[in-house]
Amino acid sequence: MPMFPERDGWHWLSLEGASPIPVEWNADHAPVAFDDWGWALGDYDDDLHSPEKAAKSMCYHGPCLTPTQIAEMLAAERERCAKVCEERRLPDFSMPEQWYNNGCDHCSNAIRNLGAAP
Repeated sequence: MPMFPERDGWHWLSLEGASPIPVEWNADHAPVAFDDWGWALGDYDDDLHSPEKAAKSMCYHGPCLTPTQIAEMLAAERERCAKVCEERRLPDFSMPEQWYNNGCDHCSNAIRNLGAAP
């Protein structure tokens, strides 16, 4: 069963030991003698495979994400990392703590300013 099985989309599948290929997941198609969902592995309805049939012969690697989805995930991960830096701050009692906190601030700002490039 793929991630987001309720949505149509492309996912990376492979035969054992082979390179992954993009395969379409069709959530609305109900092939005869299979489940309500199916993998479209060709141009014909008889090329639709149930999740159970595909699991016996193929390895699932994950969804094929769009550049926008990748950028959103990357931005969210960077924000989580920046917040960790901010949470490491110490109370400002003396100069060493201020230096340490400046380092935390510098790290969180640097992470947030990495831009869209991975």
